[in-house]
Amino acid sequence: MKPFRRSILILCGILGFFVGLLIFLPFDAVCDYLMVKVLGRAAENGIYASVQYHSAEGIFNKEFVCRGIQADFPVFRFSSSEVRIAPSFIRSLLSGSRICTVSTGRGDMVSVMRQKLEWTEGKADVAVDDDKVSISNIELNGNFSVRGFIEFSAATGVMEHANLMIKVPGEMDRALQMLGSGGMIPISRIKEGEWKVEK
Repeated sequence: MKPFRRSILILCGILGFFVGLLIFLPFDAVCDYLMVKVLGRAAENGIYASVQYHSAEGIFNKEFVCRGIQADFPVFRFSSSEVRIAPSFIRSLLSGSRICTVSTGRGDMVSVMRQKLEWTEGKADVAVDDDKVSISNIELNGNFSVRGFIEFSAATGVMEHANLMIKVPGEMDRALQMLGSGGMIPISRIKEGEWKVEK
């Protein structure tokens, strides 16, 4: 068999394997398993979350869909009408990282002081390695908007690098100033309602 023909057959075999995987793998069961793992890990870290509905959608462009999300963090409550996670199987295979695109519908965050930040939509690219979690191309739109990227340690959850532009209602400036002066976040004020996180 000629080398070129052998290469074509191998390539077709690999392609057929991935097509079969996408069509026949029980992604709903995978979604159930991941949901249990994520909610369990969140609870271990003091974050108590609930999801009203979750499923896997699509045939070739698979997406994990969660609706009616609520999560109680130590200093705020998060809610979102919908979150979609679209894994990038080919990019993940080529890079060795676990890569996906995350998009969100309308949602909000309410602080312990009852201050509310709202958004209408958002999306970001997420890459998870053994040692870090990178969130890039962040675009969150609404009276709370965010642009940029942020990177965390996978082991400790500590922010290692960031370049974020944040816009909030003017009445939130004082709360952000307290976060910055307390050393919790490397954040600085540009003007009323506009802040930058850089590390």
